[in-house]
Amino acid sequence: MGYYSRIDLFDVRVRPEQAAEVAGALASARRGGDQPYGVGMLLLEDGELWWDWDHSPVEKWRPGEPLVGALAGWCSRGWVAFWSCEGDGGQWAYELDGAGGYRECSARRVSALRAAETRRLRSAERKGGRIS
Repeated sequence: MGYYSRIDLFDVRVRPEQAAEVAGALASARRGGDQPYGVGMLLLEDGELWWDWDHSPVEKWRPGEPLVGALAGWCSRGWVAFWSCEGDGGQWAYELDGAGGYRECSARRVSALRAAETRRLRSAERKGGRIS
C-alpha cells in the first residue's frame, strides 16, 4: 500500500543519446500519453532531470515506482530518494547505474551526497571561484 512521500532527485543526468527520447517522453506525458506516473512533472535542463516548479515532489509514491525504471533507462547516473511524509521514518532510495539498471541504496546516503555537493558549491561561491 502506498503513502505520501517526497522524491528527491540528485545528479540525475540524461545520456546525450537519450535526450531527444526523454524530451519526447516528457511532452507525451504532459499531453496524457502512456508514461510512468511522474514523468510529466519533470524538466530536462542542460542534460539533467529536475522537478518542474509547477509540481510538488510530494505525492503518493511507492517503493519500486515505475518512474525509477524509466529514469534508469535514460540516465547515465543519479540517485532517487523517497522520504515518508507520514512521520513513520520510512525511506528508500535507488542509485542509477548508467547501464539501464538501478540498485537499492540508503536514502541517507543520497542526503549525505547532496549535502556534500551543497557545501562544495557554497565554499566555491565564498571564495569567488568558479564552480566546476
